[in-house]
Amino acid sequence: MIEAMSDRKPLPTQVRLMGWISFWADVCSEMVYVVTPIFMTQVLKIPPSIVGNIEGIAEAIVKFTTGAGGIWSDRIQKRVPFVRSGYFLSAFGKPIMAFATGWPVMLLARGLDRTGKGLRTAARDALITESVDPEHRGHAFGWHRSLDTWGAVAGIAVSFVFIRLLPGEYRTLFLVAALPGLIAVALSFRLKDQPVETQTKTKLQFDFKSVGRKFWWGLGLLGLFALANSSDAFLLVHAKSLGYSDDQLIGLYALHNIVFALSSAPAGKLSDKIGRWGVLAASWTLFAIAYAGMASLPAAWIVLAFAVYGLHVGIFRGVSTALIADLAPANARGSALGIFALAQGVLTIFANLITGVLYDTRGASTAFLTCAGIVMFAVILIPLEARITKGSAV
Repeated sequence: MIEAMSDRKPLPTQVRLMGWISFWADVCSEMVYVVTPIFMTQVLKIPPSIVGNIEGIAEAIVKFTTGAGGIWSDRIQKRVPFVRSGYFLSAFGKPIMAFATGWPVMLLARGLDRTGKGLRTAARDALITESVDPEHRGHAFGWHRSLDTWGAVAGIAVSFVFIRLLPGEYRTLFLVAALPGLIAVALSFRLKDQPVETQTKTKLQFDFKSVGRKFWWGLGLLGLFALANSSDAFLLVHAKSLGYSDDQLIGLYALHNIVFALSSAPAGKLSDKIGRWGVLAASWTLFAIAYAGMASLPAAWIVLAFAVYGLHVGIFRGVSTALIADLAPANARGSALGIFALAQGVLTIFANLITGVLYDTRGASTAFLTCAGIVMFAVILIPLEARITKGSAV
């Protein structure tokens, strides 16, 4: 049951509302996710190199605006304007693609979409943190990530059916995709900012000097993991090389998202009870198992590796965000979550470069086993957290 209760206490209405907002926003995004590169290369005849540059610029925009949006939301002591405008920009970017005749318009559309994602992410996560009691924070983030991912599953399904019924009607799909995005925007008008958790409202910002060792240790370990957490595209390319058809690849991607959605809320609740680091250790171990499986399993068993990987992601996404929210100063959560997202994004760029070079020069097995090894090293370091940060400020 999606609206599960933690210790017999339901999640606040605002947290549940943000979950449904993310659900509709992800329906919007995933409806066009798979077909956008096909549209650019086959309909607009944009060279793959330019498609890659467009996506690279788009992801760079996300990284910058996430950090900037989080810090800005702290300074003006407001979260909701960033959340609302972020969802609006993402929804607005979809129909623009329907009128594209070349790469400049596609760059504009993707830029608006990613600007919206960046603006809303840290502010939204800070608002979730401020809307729920600390002992239910993991449950809140897990439940939110679960609904977000069910939206992705629904979006993939709608896109699949649409393309089957109306093959090649990509522009129509882009227009239709704006509708769930507008539902998300409409729901965002029901959100309310929470009272500021500080005695003085004049200085609401991130203090690098006084934040404490626990935050930096947590950010560092999560950063080490990010160095191994390369794009899922490598997994899909590997499955394709093993003989999986396009329809089967969509099935693997859907399986990953379904397992993700089913595991996210329970994992968040578990982290509330036993602690974040233990649950993250289990998540990272599952990542290593999945990547080792990708490196060694025969084609018929790759589906199992995708399921295990989906379980890892379902555990990791919500629990890692809850951990940073725990460690962040109460008066600067937006900044802390923005810095976390920015650091993860930058390090993921290096992860993609490392994995890509290894994949091209040494093969998929070496690339995936290297990622698994980095992550297991991070797991080994987790027990040092309590010793190194003992007595430090959160």
